[in-house]
Amino acid sequence: MNKELEEILRRLGELLPGPAPTTDWNASIAFRWRVAARPGAPGWLQPVRQVHRIKLADLRGIDKQIARVEQNTKQFLAGQPANNVLLTGARGTGKSSIVKGLLNKYSKLGLRLIEVEKNDLVDLPQIVDGVAGRKERFLVFCDDLSFHGAEDGYIALKVALDGSISTTSENMLIYATSKNMLKDRVTALREANIYEPQRYRHLIGAIKLQGEHEGGLSVVANLLVVRTMQDGAMSLFAAGRYVDRLVRQDGAWRFARKEVVLDSRQIDTLLAMPL
Repeated sequence: MNKELEEILRRLGELLPGPAPTTDWNASIAFRWRVAARPGAPGWLQPVRQVHRIKLADLRGIDKQIARVEQNTKQFLAGQPANNVLLTGARGTGKSSIVKGLLNKYSKLGLRLIEVEKNDLVDLPQIVDGVAGRKERFLVFCDDLSFHGAEDGYIALKVALDGSISTTSENMLIYATSKNMLKDRVTALREANIYEPQRYRHLIGAIKLQGEHEGGLSVVANLLVVRTMQDGAMSLFAAGRYVDRLVRQDGAWRFARKEVVLDSRQIDTLLAMPL
C-alpha cells in the first residue's frame, strides 16, 4: 500500500510545475523573459550571452531624441523622477538602437535590460517580484509594441502604468517602441478602452509666432484639456503648451513637428489618450 501511495505521489509530482531556474545576475547586462512550456509553471530570466554592442555615437540624425531619452535614463539611475518611454517612428529609424546604446553606456552604473515579448506582458507582476529590492536599475523593454483590441498584454501594461496594489517597483521603468502609434491609439479608443465613456475638450490660445527656423516657422500656443465624465463631472485633465514647427508644402502650411510640454508630471497615464 505504501509503495502504491509513493508511486501516486511521484506521478503527481511530475505533473506539478517545478521551480523557475535561478537568475544568474552576473552573467549579462541584458536578460530575456522566458515563459515556461508547461501551463502554470513560473517564467524565468535568461541572460543574453551576446549583447549588441551598439554605441549612441554610432546613431546619426536623431540627436534630439537621444538627448531626451538619455536624460530620462540618467534621472532614473540617480533615483530621481523619471518616466516610462514610448519611442515611435518608422522601421529602421533607430528606436531600439537608442535603448541598446543606453544600456551599453550606462551598464557600469547598474543599468540592466529585460526584454519582454508583447504577449508576455501579462507576466509583469512576476518580473517585478523578481527584481524588487535589487540594487540594479531595470528597463523592461518591449520592441515593436502593438495591440489589437483589449488583449491581456494591453490590460497588464495599463495596470502597471496606472498603478495598482501590485505595480512596478522603484527600480524599474518600461521602455517600448512602436511603429504603429496612431493606428494603435485609434484601435484602443474604439475597442480597448476599459474606462467609462468620457469626452475631452481642447482649448488653445495665446498663439505666438516665434520666428523662422530651419526653413519653417516656429509657433507656440497655450493648451488646456478639460475632461467630462458620463455623469457630467468635469475636471482639468492637462495644461501646458504646444511647441510646433510648420513648413510650406504644395502651397499650404503643414506641421513638420508637434510637441506638447505639460506644466505638471501629475497626469493620468491613459495609454491611448493623445494630446
